[in-house]
Amino acid sequence: MRLFGITINTNTDVIALSAFLLGALSTVSQVSLWLVVFVKGADLTLFQPEQVLFRAERFEPGKAHYLRLGARAAYVNSGASGYNAMIANEYIHLAFPDRQVLSQKWQAFKTFDIEGESLAVTERQAANPFPVIAGNAAAHDTYFVPFRKNCEDASRDSDCSQWDNYWKWDRFLAAMDQNDSVTVTLEAEVYGGEPETVTCIVTIDANVRDRLRENLWHSPSCRPVEDNHD
Repeated sequence: MRLFGITINTNTDVIALSAFLLGALSTVSQVSLWLVVFVKGADLTLFQPEQVLFRAERFEPGKAHYLRLGARAAYVNSGASGYNAMIANEYIHLAFPDRQVLSQKWQAFKTFDIEGESLAVTERQAANPFPVIAGNAAAHDTYFVPFRKNCEDASRDSDCSQWDNYWKWDRFLAAMDQNDSVTVTLEAEVYGGEPETVTCIVTIDANVRDRLRENLWHSPSCRPVEDNHD
């Protein structure tokens, strides 16, 4: 009997050939799996925050209140052992239907507790790059701060200002009055990789507006984009 040009003794060599072929297939499968893992590397997922914090805060005593944002950043890395992901920075972006936009970047990891109608904020640590180990998850509450916008690449006709991300509280309240929703995008800058983003939508109603005015903060729910029926 001949198979693939090999003369086989049907009494003895079939068993040996079967073992050889099974071993070869196993090796090919292992190499293929290794190549997939090697090419893919870390497999990072950033989850949608269930709530977003809007808070009025003074940068200097006696000065105007400015908008500060907060959200929970939760990650899982489904990559194979050794393929860790390094989070270099986190951003949060607001986009209103009337095209008003702003961005803030991480400043600290904090704990937010509600005491009656007051918000207690406890700083855990300054925001710094951190790893999401392969096969593990990581989560924290991030407190964001406005940052100066880079207008060097903007066209001369653009009205870009380095202070575009600094919104006074009154301006924020006006935007909330003028719109019935705001789109929130959480972004993680991954060292050596592509950014991870997730988007959700906050519905703006009378209750949200009243709480923001009365308490100078509120943390409304943020629903997935696919649940938007407006």
